[in-house]
Amino acid sequence: MSGGFRELENITADVGIEAWGLGLEDAFVSTVHGLASLISDLSGGNQPLTRKIRIEAGSLPSLLVQLLNEIIYLEDTESFLPGKITHLKIRNNHLDATLTGAIFDPEIHTLNAHIKAATYHGLEINQSSERVTIKVIFDV
Repeated sequence: MSGGFRELENITADVGIEAWGLGLEDAFVSTVHGLASLISDLSGGNQPLTRKIRIEAGSLPSLLVQLLNEIIYLEDTESFLPGKITHLKIRNNHLDATLTGAIFDPEIHTLNAHIKAATYHGLEINQSSERVTIKVIFDV
């Protein structure tokens, strides 16, 4: 993967990230990794659990927002902390993804922020021949 992400600054009462990759799928993966870093840091820990996500949406922005909100839902309902995304495929407004992660354990993990939802406000997906850049803002 040759993508990445960074937290956006000067966003009042919310938090945002900018993510990028060589292609659309790579940029989506970077966006998921950015969300995961906002929630918790699992980069060095054991991530024995997997969750599969399958989404269908009418547009690319909806596909992204639904993916991010599904990850937030897993954290809210199962205390599943996403570590990384090991598989992501986008075809004809369908998305299949596999996440690895862990169940929150207060003796091991620290929560960085409680993310409520990914929003459409300020959402950008910019594609060029060189890379895809995504900006997304989350309600906290």
